[in-house]
This record gives sequence, structure tokens and C-alpha cells, in this order.
Amino acid sequence: MLVRLATLFAFAASTLLAADDFCAVRITVVDEDRSPVGTRAVLIDPDGHAIDSVETDIKGEASFCDFGFGRHAIKVGDEGRGSVTLNDIYFVYGIPQHRTVVLPSTHDVTFTSIPTSCLVYVRVSSETGRKLTDAEATTRSGKRWYADRYGRLEIWVLRGSEDDLTISAPEYATTVMHVACHDFERTERELKLKRQRSE
Repeated sequence: MLVRLATLFAFAASTLLAADDFCAVRITVVDEDRSPVGTRAVLIDPDGHAIDSVETDIKGEASFCDFGFGRHAIKVGDEGRGSVTLNDIYFVYGIPQHRTVVLPSTHDVTFTSIPTSCLVYVRVSSETGRKLTDAEATTRSGKRWYADRYGRLEIWVLRGSEDDLTISAPEYATTVMHVACHDFERTERELKLKRQRSE
């Protein structure tokens, strides 16, 4: 019994740590002999702008933990060795994605899931762009969701239902967001809260 309880506590602790340290996309870059490759990976937003750039480590790995909604791409490599572009990169909260790149060819490993309800992703920040890590969402019935360290909220809405979410953060004015689930659709919203004026 004690062993079972210890296992459950260890699993709960590891789950909380994983949620706090969640990284959206990790890539591994190797050559045709499967040896790690040191190179640069560039994250490109839906408008075609480079918004982040990282070097692979000694294992040929690099990560992009947080980025905006929409269809992104990752360009891996350089003109000297050749480059590969990974398209259809989306931020999916709670589901880490891993891509393996073999220069000069690619092999993608993707993860998919079948939703049982509608998923609502919300990013909460201040008007100046600061991510509000202590933001929360409250339903009409009082159920709460809490943001992670990037100000991200993952909210599930049952199919055929709708609700009004009160989005709040300390020292900021609250706002109400209406959500509805008709047929397993996915909603992505970015909210900027106004700081409350002191009286």
C-alpha cells in the first residue's frame, strides 16, 4: 500500500513539473549516419517572419517552448550544408511535438489526438505584452483554470454546450469571453487585460 501511494505521489509530482516546463516543439537534427548535427533552427511565423532562432546542442536537439497561434514553420540548416523547412507547425498546449530532421532529407514524427470536446486556447497578457502567469478563467458554475508561466490557458468545453468565461489576473480588469462548442471545433484567442487604476 505504501509503495502504491509513493508511486502515485511521484507520478503527480512529475505531471505538475511537466506542465510547468512544457515545451511545444523539440527537434533533433542528425546526418545520414544518424550522428547529431550542430546547426541553427529558425522559427517562422504565419506571416513569414523569423521570430526565434536557436542552436542545436551536443545531442543535435533544439526546442521552441512558446509561440503564437497559427501555422508556423521551422527552417533547419544553412546554405553550406543545406536546409530543410518543416511546415505545418502549430502550438498545441499539453501535447509536446517532436520532429527529427535528417540533413539533407527529413523524417517527421507527429502526434495527433481525437478530441472528445472543444478545446479553447487562450493567451493572456497585459497591454504592454507581459505574459500574465497568474491569470485564471472561471466558468459560470465556478470551475477554474489557471495559466502556466507563459500566460496560457487550456480550457475544454463539452460538445453542444456554451459558457461565459471570466478571465482575470491580480491588479488587472476582468473580461468575459463567450465560448461555445458545436462540433469539436478549436478556438484560439489572445486577450490583453487592462491594468486597474488605483483609487
